[in-house]
Amino acid sequence: MNPGSLVPPEQVGMSKEQLFELDQWFLRLKVDGRVPGCVLAVARDEKVCHFTVQGERDIDSNKPMTGDTIFRVFSLSKVVTGIACMQLYEKSLFQLDDPIHKFLPQFKEMTVMRLLEDGTTKTEPMKEAITVRHLLTHTSGLTYGIMNPTAIGQAYQAADVDMNAESGKSLEHFANCVAKVPLMFQPGEAFQYGISVDVLGRLVEIWSGLPFADYLEECIFKPLGMKDTGFFVPAEHLDRLATLYQLSPEGSLVPCEAMGPLSTAVPVTPPSFASGGGGLVSTPNDYLKLALMLAGGGTFGGKRILGRKTVELMTRNHLPKGQDVSDLKGALPDFLTTRGLGVGLGVFVVLNVDLGVHCSPGTFFWQGLGSTYFFHDPVEKLTALAFTSFFPCFHESVRHINYALRSLTSQALL
Repeated sequence: MNPGSLVPPEQVGMSKEQLFELDQWFLRLKVDGRVPGCVLAVARDEKVCHFTVQGERDIDSNKPMTGDTIFRVFSLSKVVTGIACMQLYEKSLFQLDDPIHKFLPQFKEMTVMRLLEDGTTKTEPMKEAITVRHLLTHTSGLTYGIMNPTAIGQAYQAADVDMNAESGKSLEHFANCVAKVPLMFQPGEAFQYGISVDVLGRLVEIWSGLPFADYLEECIFKPLGMKDTGFFVPAEHLDRLATLYQLSPEGSLVPCEAMGPLSTAVPVTPPSFASGGGGLVSTPNDYLKLALMLAGGGTFGGKRILGRKTVELMTRNHLPKGQDVSDLKGALPDFLTTRGLGVGLGVFVVLNVDLGVHCSPGTFFWQGLGSTYFFHDPVEKLTALAFTSFFPCFHESVRHINYALRSLTSQALL
């Protein structure tokens, strides 16, 4: 971020003093040894009025955080995949309620595995087809097999559902394997965070005729000038990669170890498996452009990525009958409230601010497993992001960052 491009906070109706409190709150996380550092950005009316860096991207070498520090953004990748899908939706290459077996025939005859109270399972036929909307809203019945140490998880393992970026397997192979596993529930019946977005990556390939990574590069990253965003970090840029930290049993920050399917390693060459659900790396400078594009109704820097009405469609609740996540069977992990929270087409959407969510109705947001966050409040035209490098984001020491970011920036409104 070029400091010369910042506008004074008061010019866009923000309090400089309160934004200082935002900095101080995150600095306390650093001083308390809960994160190695942080990059913060706040914008209003699509004008950046606050940008600060704190701490180190690598503690041992004392390398400082910067706006072009490269982070593993994990599930912030899902927002990008949602944008890619909506671009292709604008071209009428699919409809939201199209069954995905229209494009992936192997998903037509799936089964549902019910987990009974006595610990046994029962398999039944899928009653309604999985639709594109189901995938975008995590209501398809697909899950993360590694997060379910049950018969469902065992079925994922048996079907070779491998999400390792360097597995040597393609998105096509991945989708074929996923089609063999049973669903956790009937499509549309419940909410379950999982691999739905990775199946969308394969659909982007089919709809566009391009490899998924190439499509994102040509249609999103290049137009927005996101030069450091992709599925790998070239060797010459590894010096800018933030070390990902976790807490040791003694409570100190230590570098993460690679962990199998949740590997924190980053490829240095284009991987065979481009995970639209969690495989991207990016920088605060880059991801801020994406956030401001959504804030601007699909346009940033004179480049149109999405139409305004498409962004409106993407960022409203798409759960059936206007329900929130808590109304459905299944739920988010407990680091995110489910009450008053809906699901859009690639983003979470705040529905009811009376339930303890400090922002306007219609605010949309997402976060990544490595403690990277962004939100946009369309009523106040307020956008913010916070990138740290701590794993996992639901650890008790950092799980409240998502709420603090929204609360502290909202309190800075004049």
